[in-house]
Amino acid sequence: MFKRANYFLPDMHGCWILFFLLILGQFLPVLLLLPFDSGKTWTSAWGGALLYAVGFLPPLLYAWYQGGKAMAEHLPGLPVDVDSPCFGRIRPVLFFLLLITAFFSLVLVLDPLTGAVETPEWFREASEDVYGDSIFWAFVKIAVFAPLFEEFLCRGLILRGLLHRMGPFMAILWSSLMFGLMHLNVWQAVPAICFGCFFGWIYYRTRSFWTVVFLHFLNNATGLLVHFTRPDLDFGSLRILFPRLWMYCSAISVAALLFCAIVYLIAKNIPEKRYDKETLSA
Repeated sequence: MFKRANYFLPDMHGCWILFFLLILGQFLPVLLLLPFDSGKTWTSAWGGALLYAVGFLPPLLYAWYQGGKAMAEHLPGLPVDVDSPCFGRIRPVLFFLLLITAFFSLVLVLDPLTGAVETPEWFREASEDVYGDSIFWAFVKIAVFAPLFEEFLCRGLILRGLLHRMGPFMAILWSSLMFGLMHLNVWQAVPAICFGCFFGWIYYRTRSFWTVVFLHFLNNATGLLVHFTRPDLDFGSLRILFPRLWMYCSAISVAALLFCAIVYLIAKNIPEKRYDKETLSA
């Protein structure tokens, strides 16, 4: 799949096709299978994980087809690797330590924003069904499948393609907006767009697919751990960890400074990549 994906650089039109194929893939299997699901197979923990993965087949097949067509046409400038890691002057071990620190700093910085969008009770109850009562299958779906498939689609295909069509700021913003919209609800879309911008910038700097998969895994695995150990906590509810408001504000301020310092360090030591702005493949 990666070999063909390296030949597929979607423009904005192609990116929206990928997006709507994903939405179709998420809904169509449910609509087709649930009427025959008398045994609740597809709503079980393992069935839900399998159905989630199947939902990515339409956009992945489209990318596979377009990549194969571009290979046959021998388009100039291709292939462009989905994964071509470069960490500049920062040693990989140090880079990932900085990345983990930056991620948790961003979680704290965004807490007031995500908390401002109040999650209704019905959505919280629906989220319980997503996690289910099986820790293993919840981990497979949320911490394994989601980082792999979503990052491949949003960063490996969409962002990589847009970086060859427009400036990095707009490319990262558009890919992050699509990443947020694919969650189909405002309560997850707000943090998804914010984290998507960070993930996108890291991919833009490093061109490392597995780095953004790791970041996404870290986000989702942390959410799972919190859900099963501290269900009273969530994004936007970290205020309860601080007994005084000034402590909460101070923690956010320190986290913001730390995040900015790490971003500056990464930007200074990992050079920007040059992208050919030609239309290579739709």
